[in-house]
Amino acid sequence: MSYFRSLIILLAFFFLSCNSNADSYQVVNVASNDVLNVRSEATSKSSLVGSLEYNAVNIILTGKESRKGKYLWVEIKHNNIVGWVNSKYIEKQTSRGVTQVAKIQAQGFENLTCNGSEPDWFMTLDPAKKTLELESISFEKIFFASLEIKPSKNNTNKWFVNANSNNGGEKLSISLIETNQCSVDMSDFTYKYAININRENNGVYSGCCNRIEGKQ
Repeated sequence: MSYFRSLIILLAFFFLSCNSNADSYQVVNVASNDVLNVRSEATSKSSLVGSLEYNAVNIILTGKESRKGKYLWVEIKHNNIVGWVNSKYIEKQTSRGVTQVAKIQAQGFENLTCNGSEPDWFMTLDPAKKTLELESISFEKIFFASLEIKPSKNNTNKWFVNANSNNGGEKLSISLIETNQCSVDMSDFTYKYAININRENNGVYSGCCNRIEGKQ
């Protein structure tokens, strides 16, 4: 009897150790006024089983995965919720419980991919590295660095950005608003951010950033 009791205790200890050492994850890339939907199956069209706050932490992966096209879905467990989420919306927690992406999200916004039309222009912005690239059919790509990012003092969804080109030849001032309903002319897609770019002495460009997948 004592042998079996020792075996049960040993197995219980092993099980608890495995769970305590499991990696925890947190929600990322979700706006502060939104939630992450948890689905019954690995698709955005399946029924909801719950939702997680934009800054939810201590999320556990069950180990089940399912790839749908270019997206990887993972099954998660958080409190009494078990279901599927797109893996791009969760990230492993650090020992301090906050990843670099989450820090960026708390301070402002994630990486931007932006565009506009007539004339067509394209921009990428990395708030962590404070770098920006801007190009158009009417001018070659321009590289900017040492960005100054200023969040609005009375709105959590608005920012102002100043940037200087690497060669010192041009300055940009940018206004960014998280609307989740921006639309570029001649496009059926919906974008997360609306943006206006003022090229000093070279006019103003308007457009949208970060297309919302599956939303038209």
